Amino acid sequence: MFAESPPDAVTPAVGQKALDLLDREVLVVDVTGAIAYANAEARALIDAPMGDGSDLGTFLGLWQEGDESTRALVRRIAGSSTWQPFTLTRASGRHAGLRIHMRARAFMAGVGDDRSLQVLVTTDLMRERSFEDHRRLIRHLNLRLAEGSRTEALLTGLLESERHLRRELIHRVKNNLSLLSGLLRLNRSRLRDPEAIGQLEEMERRILAIGAVHDLLDRHHETDFVRADELIEHICRELEKALTPGTIDIERELIPVRLHISDATPLALIINELVTNALKHAFPRGSGRISIALRKNGVEKLEAVVRDDGVGVEMGLGTEENGHGTRILQSLAAQIQGEIVRQVDQGTMWQLVFAPREDEGTPTGALH
Repeated sequence: MFAESPPDAVTPAVGQKALDLLDREVLVVDVTGAIAYANAEARALIDAPMGDGSDLGTFLGLWQEGDESTRALVRRIAGSSTWQPFTLTRASGRHAGLRIHMRARAFMAGVGDDRSLQVLVTTDLMRERSFEDHRRLIRHLNLRLAEGSRTEALLTGLLESERHLRRELIHRVKNNLSLLSGLLRLNRSRLRDPEAIGQLEEMERRILAIGAVHDLLDRHHETDFVRADELIEHICRELEKALTPGTIDIERELIPVRLHISDATPLALIINELVTNALKHAFPRGSGRISIALRKNGVEKLEAVVRDDGVGVEMGLGTEENGHGTRILQSLAAQIQGEIVRQVDQGTMWQLVFAPREDEGTPTGALH
């Protein structure tokens, strides 16, 4: 390759042999703009005939930038001893419109008194390579972007397919729970033992509480989260129809909260147990009030409170802390890392406190 700093004086024979060996376009131009030498690659670029012809024309007329602009460029380079980069655009021929990155510097050609100032011009391979590298990089990035778009579309399709399958599964579970509840009701109708009938009724109500979660998921085309206030309202309406005489009121004060089904299902069972127990045992005289509240407890926690003004400890849900009913409630509360406590005074109050799982659509654990 050509040395970065050619000698100050080059004999014509030695210089031409050296330039002929280069693998890039090389021109030698005198200060008037006439082309004194062009290697084979340069001849192809400027559409000059191959051979040893001495008349290669003028460097000035090759470019769209015009003679005067190009002449000023040659003079400027002739007055410098360092490489000068520039870009010109071919005016005609096969390469018309092609922008060519070049660099040039002045040097003394000849020997003795026959030396003359000339300009050595070469194509700038580093700039050409840099441009080609950028072009390859852009092509590569475009391919990666296209591949990424295809992958994103595939993943979006798979996620949508998964959501569809999960919705279908929820719909089938809801139907199966409804079928199971119907079977229990059918078997209950054939029984005569009051205790067995009561056990089946409790089981049926628990299944209906779980079914309420799936009913809301199916109704709102959800797969993971339900509105807890809607869920509790649904359970209360069903219990009112099944168990409530007209003299017992169930009051609700529920904030709108989205809960993950892993939290909503135990909560539904807990509310079902507490309200059912109060309706069955807290009001032996047949009248009273049950109040249910769902509200915030601090920043990240919720509390559910079920309170009645009934007989309290006399007929409540288990008279001992480790009674069967209490153990069921504590087991359900543990499933959502919650704590449930009971207070008995003028009636009974149960308080459940827990930190709900985070809803991606609602910051800080789905609290509104």
